[in-house]
Amino acid sequence: MIVAVILIDPKALADALPAALLEADGRTLLEIATGTVLRGPFGGTIVASPPEFSADVHNALHGFAVQHADSPSKKGPHEPLIHALKAAAQFRQRWEKIRAQAASRFQHSDDDDDSPARGKKGPVNETDAQSDWGRHKQNPDVKVRSLARSFDRDGVALFRAEAPLVTLELQAQMVEAFAREAADKDDEARPIAQALYEGRRGYPILLGTAAANEIAALPATTDFDAWLLDQLSRVQDVAVQESGAVETVRAAAELEALRPRLLKKMTKEAKH
Repeated sequence: MIVAVILIDPKALADALPAALLEADGRTLLEIATGTVLRGPFGGTIVASPPEFSADVHNALHGFAVQHADSPSKKGPHEPLIHALKAAAQFRQRWEKIRAQAASRFQHSDDDDDSPARGKKGPVNETDAQSDWGRHKQNPDVKVRSLARSFDRDGVALFRAEAPLVTLELQAQMVEAFAREAADKDDEARPIAQALYEGRRGYPILLGTAAANEIAALPATTDFDAWLLDQLSRVQDVAVQESGAVETVRAAAELEALRPRLLKKMTKEAKH
């Protein structure tokens, strides 16, 4: 399962608020980015909120199916990511436990010879053939999680709320490249994958579970992007054709420059 984490840069400010809370067509950049991530093949989505902006972030995402990982203090720039990665690990543990319990429960139901709806030799008609598990797996939430499990690599996908031009197609490309690396190279697979547009490094960034745990153990004062540059031998560069991987909004003027493309993206996603 890949768990998505959306990061908010507390240094990218516009009128004393994060640039992620700037609006385009009535929606904040955070909402736009989150809406795209939620439609991707991820088992869950976690938003890493700096403590000074957590209330604003919660308000902006009211009603969104996300989990918030609020930093309890301001010990360093890396602290929000630390808490988000720990939350992602806990999310995966909870889901695996629930999934195992559900599979065991429904399997037991299917195999129960004393079930009034079944005979000793299994289902007796077409209606009985649709087991409890068969009905359960049609639940939309379970179907999304099953899609997330279809990729043979566990990890975390990092997004920037200030990079709202990341598309569904770019998400899919990154996840596919990340999974293919593991399928082709097995234990030799690089633990990190990063979007690379015309030689510029951007987001999304995907982390294997071991790499995510390693990053979660770094000091709160760590500059994550600088740390990543020191790890290039461990990074799978994924060449992408979309400039949205490297285009971020840090001020209102930058938003104005990107607004036409951003509105076009929003219109396209609304149709699908």
